[in-house]
Amino acid sequence: MSKRAALLLFALTYLIVLCATAPASLLDVAVRRASDDRLALANASGTIWNGAALLSMRVQKKHLQPLQTVHWRIAPTSLFTGKLRAQLNSGEAAASSAQALISFNEIELRQAQFQLPAMALDEISPTLRPARFRGQLDFRTDRLTL
Repeated sequence: MSKRAALLLFALTYLIVLCATAPASLLDVAVRRASDDRLALANASGTIWNGAALLSMRVQKKHLQPLQTVHWRIAPTSLFTGKLRAQLNSGEAAASSAQALISFNEIELRQAQFQLPAMALDEISPTLRPARFRGQLDFRTDRLTL
């Protein structure tokens, strides 16, 4: 094996190991960017492929309001299909779960069920803000495409 081939093999192996062990905190950067800094993943642990974090929402463009801890498992083989496939779960009493298919231009949630504070509606829609909803919002859907 030539020196060049050995160096190329080492570099390729190194990149694969970096991708396989990438920290979950990298997803926080992606979530913040995709949500225009309205959502964040705090206290992320694990890897981008299998991890957990506290999902938080920015309230009134000031502070982050914790929502719930989210656990995820991403199938690395789904990268070859062009859509990232992830299983999302919450380990809390009111179990939340969803299958997410993420591509460059859309996010599809399947079999989603989760609870959010109703005050999240204040942040999602300025039209609903005067209603000042409180309590819990129970969300269930077979399929939702964003």
